[in-house]
Amino acid sequence: MAKVGQMTVKPEFADAQAKIDPYFQTFSDQLETARARLPIPQAGEVDAILSTELVPAFEGKVGVKEALSSAAKQIDALLAENK
Repeated sequence: MAKVGQMTVKPEFADAQAKIDPYFQTFSDQLETARARLPIPQAGEVDAILSTELVPAFEGKVGVKEALSSAAKQIDALLAENK
């Protein structure tokens, strides 16, 4: 795969691929902590809510607890209406 510019998504094969082409080492390292997106139809909406609520917390404009509480309330409502 590495020879044609593609990379595995299996962490157990990523290091071997990085040895073939060092370009892949950064991506190989990221696979150690990578997580799949939420397996729900509303994943995009959840991502948007998290982004909208958490960016101001990262910027120091609101508290982290306030941002997380607001996001949780919106996400709970979203999931409840789509049961």
